[in-house]
Amino acid sequence: MLIEAVVVVAAEASAQMAWPDKQDVPPDEIALGSDDAFRLARRLVEDGQLSRGVLPSLQMIRSTSPLPGLRFGLWSHARWQLRVMWNE
Repeated sequence: MLIEAVVVVAAEASAQMAWPDKQDVPPDEIALGSDDAFRLARRLVEDGQLSRGVLPSLQMIRSTSPLPGLRFGLWSHARWQLRVMWNE
């Protein structure tokens, strides 16, 4: 779950926009799945399944991705077309 979340969030905008259709899920699933996965990272460290050294990198990815945009309706195909950040 965590690896897929990182791959999707770190992908280019065009790949992120195509991912929901390939997975047959709504676009906000990127934000929801990524948020869940990043929150689990600390538990994975505590359980010894993930190195503590990767947490800063995961936090950087999370902070630079528009996951908080979920609250503002950013995660939809229509909104993506309007946002400069999704234009390559």
